[in-house]
Amino acid sequence: MGDTPGDDDATLVRRIAEKKDERALAELMERHAPKVTGDLRHRFRHQLQHPDIDEAVNRAALKLWNNAHRFKGTEPFGPWFQTIAHRAALDILKGVNKKPASELEFDPPDPVSDDPDDQLSPRTAWYLEQLERIIDYDLKGFEQIVARADVAAGGPGEADTALLMRQHNKKKNVVQATRSKVWKKIREKVQELETLRDPTEVNP
Repeated sequence: MGDTPGDDDATLVRRIAEKKDERALAELMERHAPKVTGDLRHRFRHQLQHPDIDEAVNRAALKLWNNAHRFKGTEPFGPWFQTIAHRAALDILKGVNKKPASELEFDPPDPVSDDPDDQLSPRTAWYLEQLERIIDYDLKGFEQIVARADVAAGGPGEADTALLMRQHNKKKNVVQATRSKVWKKIREKVQELETLRDPTEVNP
């Protein structure tokens, strides 16, 4: 616990920034790491294993330790730290192993939204809905794993091939062949659904 029990989050961050106070960091992690870890385990339940999630939270804590002075204190600490941990998890999923080199890479502009359809166009929302259905009902086994990992990482081919190999004991050519097959199948299915969709249902 911190030297001064009851210090608010902003005060604890300031103690890290000004004094490199390890107890302040420990108290912040005690308050927020369990919730952040649980959220990441839920969000990435199909893509990352528990040690990878723990690594993401540790990376986020290290970024906080090195860059605490960048926390402005005008927003709640919890969502701010959650966003940093979410980015760290995405980096792991994509196979990125870099430290933040600039303020833009570190400072999260907005908390992670809990609404997956937030600010999506009707066309994009329709596509994502069909994509989820295709993954659930038209793909099987390792195909689903590859598709979900790529989607979580940002799109076709975005998930780290080496991570998929390690997690699922697959050879590189198996991952690559499965990925190619998966996205070919998804594209063909989406095109088929496009021809069947009522053009007045969703505006492009």
